[in-house]
Amino acid sequence: MATTPLPILRFDNEKQEYEFVEETFDKIIDREGIQDLPIAVVSIVGDYRKGKSTLLNFLLRYFQHYDSEDWLGNSKQKLTGFSWRQGVKRDTIGIVLWPEPLIITKKDGSKIAVILMDTQGLFDDQTTHKDCRNIFAISSLLSSIQVYNQMHMIQSNDITKLSEFSQYSKCKKEETGYKAFQDLLLLVRDWSSPVDYHYGDEGGRDYLKSMKISQSGTFKENWEVLYQSYAEINCFLMPHPGLAVNIPGFAGEITKLQPTFVSNLRQLARSYFSPEKIAIKTSRGRNMKMAEFSIFFKSIVGNLMQKNTIGIDDLGYIDSEAQAKIALMHATAEFFKQYVALNPANDPSKLALSAERACALATLVYLNMTNYIDPEIAEAYLDDWKSSVDEFVTERLMGSSNDKSKDSTDSGWRSNIFTSIRYFLYSLASPVASKVIPTVIEVGIPFFLSRFNKNVSFKPKTRRQFRKR
Repeated sequence: MATTPLPILRFDNEKQEYEFVEETFDKIIDREGIQDLPIAVVSIVGDYRKGKSTLLNFLLRYFQHYDSEDWLGNSKQKLTGFSWRQGVKRDTIGIVLWPEPLIITKKDGSKIAVILMDTQGLFDDQTTHKDCRNIFAISSLLSSIQVYNQMHMIQSNDITKLSEFSQYSKCKKEETGYKAFQDLLLLVRDWSSPVDYHYGDEGGRDYLKSMKISQSGTFKENWEVLYQSYAEINCFLMPHPGLAVNIPGFAGEITKLQPTFVSNLRQLARSYFSPEKIAIKTSRGRNMKMAEFSIFFKSIVGNLMQKNTIGIDDLGYIDSEAQAKIALMHATAEFFKQYVALNPANDPSKLALSAERACALATLVYLNMTNYIDPEIAEAYLDDWKSSVDEFVTERLMGSSNDKSKDSTDSGWRSNIFTSIRYFLYSLASPVASKVIPTVIEVGIPFFLSRFNKNVSFKPKTRRQFRKR
């Protein structure tokens, strides 16, 4: 069992640029048996040194033992997992992931792969507003449930921060019918007024309503934007863990924590992170699979690497490009599936017509999945993909090129695309088709790998968020 979280995205202070540790990311994501699983992405953001990593470690323990009544384990067990420590020095820098997806099972037997994400402490004296916004934007786009960790109370500047991407949120809702982000959990730590609002879920709901009303003057618009941006917003009030946490040598032992903190920690896990209740990552109302998430993640980070920032006006473009790449993966899988069904014996005389028809059917899959994204982006990626299909048919299937390793330098994408296409092809279960499938995979997978890991070059008039068709 893995025991150390791995840095995926980090900021190099000397070079003043972001570094994406792609090889590490691929090792986490490209595991056998999980590519077709729906995923849940749990991310925690908030001011630095306010206990985010500590909380994430308790959630880690829950996901590892969720099916046990006593998932907190030995009361004297030290808290391990994501790096945390006492004091005021910043610990997490950039974005860190737990080294393996955590598989949980619902009562009906279906499985979910959970990804735990820790972020750089926001708004400390070492991090610029731009870098804070970059980390927050990535976390918001990637997560299915984002925990906003705040001490003592929800303040007006918290609502301002959370509603910063208002224009993108508004445009996405108008164009797609879906909200920009998924679930937001406002976690208020060290809550000191349980007489007014009880700890936990119920008190959190009442407190959230009260804050929305009390700040309905100057910050009314920000609250409205917040509810327009997130699919669901909840609040949970956590008591202080006890004075022991400030004593040198404290290592997260349950026996040293206040009983009210422990009981509410249990309630928090059951209410939002159990297999039946955890928010599944979706894309336009459809559950996102692990193979799709890999493409989605790399597309977002790739845009950050290009410009060293994520502008608010770029979010719609980034989302459209990511959706186009995911659609290409499905279109390519459909192309192979249809080609094998139309020409199971790989008859040379039927090759061109079979490939043409397969391409047409695959194009329909792509168009259906990109109906709501920027049409310029959708068209550019589709044109590039069709050119790739033509090249593949003439140079590979027709045998004019024997270089089967061309364009196969990306070992990380090999696992994602290989798994996805195998899933579709072998579902045909045809004795005849099974003879040609290995050959099609052998020449097709290396050829298409690089197509999924690049940004198509084109010159849109503007980098707008969305445009009506």
